[in-house]
Amino acid sequence: MKKMVVFLSVILLFQMSMNAELPVNSRSSETGCENGSKINSEWNLDQILEIAGEEADVSIRNAYQEGYRQGLLETAPENEALKVLNEQLKADLKQEKKALKLPFWTLPVSFVSGVATGIILEAVF
Repeated sequence: MKKMVVFLSVILLFQMSMNAELPVNSRSSETGCENGSKINSEWNLDQILEIAGEEADVSIRNAYQEGYRQGLLETAPENEALKVLNEQLKADLKQEKKALKLPFWTLPVSFVSGVATGIILEAVF
């Protein structure tokens, strides 16, 4: 029980010291505090966390942009090779389509010959 009381009082003292007002010894251009003024440590922590979050966001965006640029530079030669390959494959596909084109009369001839074969097979068997 004594350990619990001591532990809780240490936590309480720590929280009280965090909420205490702290004197500022020098003028800070970023925070705008003057020499000898007092600021709330909780407000100061919030401000520091906000600034750190903004800097993290900016650095993440910059790193993403830099990585994106590097990726584009690294893949540029590969992209050109793939474009050339794409054009070659399109030309080959057009040639194959032309080679597979059948004359218009092949469909009716195939149909008639299939029907005739079926009739002959029915007659024989």
